[in-house]
Amino acid sequence: MVGMWMMVAVFGALYYPTTKEFAGHITLLPLLYLFLTFLVFMRYYIVEKSWDRQLSSIVSFRSTIIDILCYLYLICVAVNYITDDVSLQSISFSHLIENASTVYKEAHLGEDRVYGSRWLQITHSYEFYVYYIVLIASFNALCQGRKYFASIFLFVVTVNKLLGAAMDADRTEIVTLIILYAALYALYYKYFNRKTKKFTHYISLLLGAIVLVYLLGVTVARFDDSEYGTEGSLLYYLGQPMLYFDYGLTDTLDGCYYGARTFNSLLERFGMASQKYFDANLQLNTHFGSGFVTVIGMLLLDFGYIGTIIFGIFLPWFIMKLTFYRGQLSFPGLYIYLFFFNRMCKGVFVNGSGAAVSYYQAIIFYIIMWIIVYFADSKKRNTPQKIHGK
Repeated sequence: MVGMWMMVAVFGALYYPTTKEFAGHITLLPLLYLFLTFLVFMRYYIVEKSWDRQLSSIVSFRSTIIDILCYLYLICVAVNYITDDVSLQSISFSHLIENASTVYKEAHLGEDRVYGSRWLQITHSYEFYVYYIVLIASFNALCQGRKYFASIFLFVVTVNKLLGAAMDADRTEIVTLIILYAALYALYYKYFNRKTKKFTHYISLLLGAIVLVYLLGVTVARFDDSEYGTEGSLLYYLGQPMLYFDYGLTDTLDGCYYGARTFNSLLERFGMASQKYFDANLQLNTHFGSGFVTVIGMLLLDFGYIGTIIFGIFLPWFIMKLTFYRGQLSFPGLYIYLFFFNRMCKGVFVNGSGAAVSYYQAIIFYIIMWIIVYFADSKKRNTPQKIHGK
């Protein structure tokens, strides 16, 4: 995670001398605030002693109900591609790349792809919320020597996300997948025996090659006709967040939304939303346009400087309380851990309006996972399986 933020910082340093927009305007204090606040948010993840003190072992177990959820995921994926004409038309790689470029352009004209039937909405929603669990179950399976189970689901999740991202021109889901794979691999690696480690290396190379080819193809398709070209557009895309945070957001920021933007969608669900339109450039005197300003910047728009730090103190503490139970990382805890880890990694770019809804939904799903794992499957609840090869 720190590496991802540092990578964007490096791209920002490379982009700065190539444009006159930020010349003479970048100052140290806003960037210092940005990085210190980021450390406050991620203190439990990057301070080794704090992490080791709370994490004694990863609870790897096999649950019949979890396996059923995984197989239902396969069924939903199959149903989606059988009944969705758009999906069937996008199977070829060349069409994937062409479609990604086309959808990206249409998105700027306000033309969004929607799922026609209620059934497809349900299956796509299930697929979206359960794939975290499928990934965790797959890595658990690797620890237990169930390589075929893990291989099938890791392959299906990867290909499904690639196809979905191409149809929606959304590389965010692919970045999310990479983040989740990296986090799970780091967490589970010490539980793999020698053969499993060798096996995961092969799987990583295969899946990595598939993702890399796709990302390169989509990147060229999207940016090749830009006035800056592919390389220049990538430099702008990756280098802008911290520069706009410094000059565009903090230099002229006047006031804040007092939480209305972050909690907007959640308040709407309860009929309490007081504002539906948010444009900080008009309402708060900023001038970053449609550029990225990181998750810290978006929280700054909502809570101000002091409020953002308070938010950064409380939220990670709450997440860690959900994550760890008696010093162990449980199955539901690993889900909430990955959710927050992923949100902060992607937060190096931006945090969308109404972000509180995603946390609200994640906590609900976390509670459901506890009910499933520790009550419905009572014979096996809280009983770790023997780790294969140990």
